[in-house]
Amino acid sequence: MADLFSNFIPNRGQEETKPNNHSKRRVNAPLLVLAGGVLARVVGRCLRRKNDIEGDIILITGASRGIGARLAEGFAREKCKLCLAARNEVELQKVAAACRLAGASAVICVVADVQEVAALVSLVEECKSKLGAPQVLINNAGVEFINKHHEVEPEQLSTLSDVNFRAPMILSRLVLPDMLLGKKGVICNISSFAGFSALPLWASYGASKWGLNAFTLALRAELRGTGVSCFSVCPGFVTECGMAYDLLDMKKPKRGQRMSTTNIAKLVNTVVAHVRMNGPNPLVTPVPLPAVPLAILNLVFPCTTPVLLEAGNPISAEIRDTVEKRSQGASLPAEDKLQKVGDWDVVDAGESSL
Repeated sequence: MADLFSNFIPNRGQEETKPNNHSKRRVNAPLLVLAGGVLARVVGRCLRRKNDIEGDIILITGASRGIGARLAEGFAREKCKLCLAARNEVELQKVAAACRLAGASAVICVVADVQEVAALVSLVEECKSKLGAPQVLINNAGVEFINKHHEVEPEQLSTLSDVNFRAPMILSRLVLPDMLLGKKGVICNISSFAGFSALPLWASYGASKWGLNAFTLALRAELRGTGVSCFSVCPGFVTECGMAYDLLDMKKPKRGQRMSTTNIAKLVNTVVAHVRMNGPNPLVTPVPLPAVPLAILNLVFPCTTPVLLEAGNPISAEIRDTVEKRSQGASLPAEDKLQKVGDWDVVDAGESSL
């Protein structure tokens, strides 16, 4: 009889050793959710509608040289209408001529010092009277001073704050009413990789870019659902123009330098693409992938900053050595270039740095 009912009576020993499929499903569920989220984001990015920006009015500050000039040419290839602003009229006209050849549907040049509030107001008014209300604002004007913080002059700090931080906020305030009325617009702030990392000798510059990124995030949240977007682009040392190019001969970056550099063509393409997609990401970092974990480690463990800079950012180390030797009174071939980078008249709203 025992054998007869054995087929119907479950074996406890077997029950205890029977694998628990439910626990496996519980373990795999988070992974499936994560994979689904990643897949949804990738598909969403692929399907995101790209706006046709042909004929859009683009206002670019710091357009006479460097990143600003290259961005102007990038938008010219999209057949946009360009309002180019900087202090150097001669250089502005050269950039304007290049933009017309590249395909811009209209180009105007406005000589403006972004340190002056009245100049910013006049800039926007002239753009509106000659082209129309800006649909895209590129806050590119920037200046920096490479030095030990206690050796930076108070006047330099005021200039840095006015150009890098205050001017973008004021210009954004001036263009937003028309953007909100038309339910369309993009504000792009050219920030820096220094805006979320801590770099010695860039204490004041980094602070201005941290502030600019915070402004971007807060304004973006404020504009949600309005059709207007705001994002920051945070490049590393830029090839072909800028501080590292002038100071360290970055025409052909060495192997160790490549990790902390941003190709200028890639930067331009990134900005144009994000404007076309109405700024899908709040903070864009067109830097080589290995540099991103270093920045994250720097945020989580600030005490590791000196070690990380030595290991992963030889450009900063080279500049630090140059500044140290200059502080000790050494006469250096690179000294003139180092001083030149910190001269607002030379930098002229042309974002020359990280």
